[in-house]
Amino acid sequence: MPTSVTPFASGPPEPSRVSITRVPLVVFRTGISKLKRAWLATQVSHRGKYSIERLIALEEYTRSTSLLRVVLVCLGTPLPLIILVILQESLPLERPEDGWRANWGFWIRAAILGGITSHGITVQLNYLLQGINVSLRQFAFQFVFMAITYTAASVMVASLWVFPIPYMIIVMTLPFLLLMVGSMRAILGPSTFRSVLADRDQLQRFHRAVSIQVLMVVMYPAYQVLFKSVSGSAYELPVFLLLPVVKMVLKNLVSFCLADIADLIPENIIFTVHFFNAVYLATCMQSSSSSFAVVVIMIIDLAETGISLKGIYYSSTSIMKQLHQTIDVATVGDSLVNAACLLCQCHEEFTVEERTQVQVHSFFPHQLSVAGRRTLNNLDNYARGSTKNIVAAIPSVQHIASLRKTLSILFTVECIVLAEYVECIIPLLYSNYVVMMVHLPSARYHTELDGVTEVNVSSTVRAVFIYGLLELGSFVLFAFIVKKSCGIRALYHLAFVLETQMLSIQSKIMGWMLITLGFRVVHFGTPLICAVVEELQLTILIFCVGIDFTFQFDWIRAQNASDG
Repeated sequence: MPTSVTPFASGPPEPSRVSITRVPLVVFRTGISKLKRAWLATQVSHRGKYSIERLIALEEYTRSTSLLRVVLVCLGTPLPLIILVILQESLPLERPEDGWRANWGFWIRAAILGGITSHGITVQLNYLLQGINVSLRQFAFQFVFMAITYTAASVMVASLWVFPIPYMIIVMTLPFLLLMVGSMRAILGPSTFRSVLADRDQLQRFHRAVSIQVLMVVMYPAYQVLFKSVSGSAYELPVFLLLPVVKMVLKNLVSFCLADIADLIPENIIFTVHFFNAVYLATCMQSSSSSFAVVVIMIIDLAETGISLKGIYYSSTSIMKQLHQTIDVATVGDSLVNAACLLCQCHEEFTVEERTQVQVHSFFPHQLSVAGRRTLNNLDNYARGSTKNIVAAIPSVQHIASLRKTLSILFTVECIVLAEYVECIIPLLYSNYVVMMVHLPSARYHTELDGVTEVNVSSTVRAVFIYGLLELGSFVLFAFIVKKSCGIRALYHLAFVLETQMLSIQSKIMGWMLITLGFRVVHFGTPLICAVVEELQLTILIFCVGIDFTFQFDWIRAQNASDG
C-alpha cells in the first residue's frame, strides 16, 4: 500500500511564507517614513512656535475686530502696490540712445526705486535691531533724501560717462551705501548710531538677512533668463522644476538666519522668498511654450499645498481632542486659540525647574489690552530667576505638551495662510499687469513683454490667471479646514499679520516689485545670463542689456561715433 503524504510534509511553514511576503511592505513603509521625515525637516512651517504674547494678541484681534475691517485689510493690502506700479509705468521712457537728458521719466523712476529701497532697509533695521525706533517723520526724511541724492549721483555719472550706465547697479552700489549710512546716522543720532554698531550679534543677524536677500535678488533674475533660454526645448520642464528647489533653499536660509526671533520668520519668509517665487513663477508660466510643463508645476505646487492641509488637519484635530480632555470644553468651545489662552491663565504656579519651556515675550512688541498685559506680567512674576523672556511652562506635563503643540500649530497656520495669500494674489495681479502694460508705450522696453501684443495677451496670461484662481480655491479650502478642525478663522489670522506688521510688509512688497520690474527694463542696465542648450550640455553665456559682459559696450561706441 502506498504511503500517504500530507500536504504539509514539504515546503516552508506558513508563518515564514507570510513573513517573507511582508518584507517588501515593511521596507516600503520604512522608506515612506524616512521620506516623510526628510520632507518635514525641510519645511520651515514646522520649525517654529508662537510666543505667548503673540498668541494673546491674536486672540484679542480675532475677538475685537469686525469682519468688514478684516476684509478691507486683506483686499486693501496690495492697493498701494497697485497704485505705485501704475504711476511708475505711466512715466514715459525714451530710447536709451537718446541720452540721459531725454530720459527724465527714467530718472524719476530711479528716484522712486532708490527711495523705496532705502526705506525697506531702514524698516528692516527698525524691526530686526532692538534699541532703534524710527519715527514716520524720520522715514519720510530718509526717503526724500535718498531719492534725491541717489538719483543726483546717478545723473552725474551718466553725464560724465555714458548712458545707460554700464554695470549701473554695481557702479552705484558704493554711493548708495555711503548715502544710506550718512542718512541713518542723521536720523538716529550719534549716540544711538554708535550703540547699534557696538551690538555685534544684532548687526551680524541683520547682515546675514540682507545678504540672503541680495542672493535672492540675483538668483531669480538669473533663473528667469535661464528658463527663457531653454523655453521650447526638452530642458524646459527640468528647469521649471528647479524653481521649487530654489524656493526651499532660500526659505531655509532665512529661517536659520532668524531662528532666535521666531515670531518674525513667517512674514519675512513669505513676503520675500514666496513673493519673489510667485512673481517669477507667473513670469515663467507666461513665457512657457509647453502646456505640459505648466500643468506639471501647477500639480506639484497644489500637491504640496494638499500635503500641508492634510498635516494641519490631523495635527489640529489631535490637539483639540487633547485640549478637551485637559480643560473645560464649554469654556473654550472648538477654538484652539481660546484654549491656548486659557492654558496660560488657569494656573498660578510656574516653576523655573520645569524642563519644557515656552517663549513669553515676542521680539515684535504687540499692543495688548490691560488683561493681556497682566497675563504676561504674571508669567514673568511666577518665573523669577529664569532667563530673560523665557519661563517654564505649566507644571502639568499634559498642559505643557498641549501648550507647546498649540503654539507650534499656530506658527504653522500663519506660514500657510500667508503663503496661500501671496500665491493667490500675485498671479492675479501679474496677469492684469501684463494686460495693462501692452497698452502703454513703455512696454517695448520691458524684456519680459517681448512678443506680447494686444492681440495675444489674453492667451499669454490665461494660464497665470487660472493658476491664481486655483490658489484662491486652495485658500478657501484651507480656511474651511482650519475652521472645522480647530476653530481658527484664517481670514482673521491673515488680517492680524497684515495689519500688525503693515509697515514691514508694505516696504517689502513695494521694494521687491520695483526691483523685479527694474531688472526687466533696459534703461537700468540689467545683467542677464543666457543659457544656450546645445545637444545635452548647457553652455552659459553671459551678456547684458545695459550691463555688457562682452565688454564691447556697443552703445558707447555708437555714441562716440556720433560725437565724432
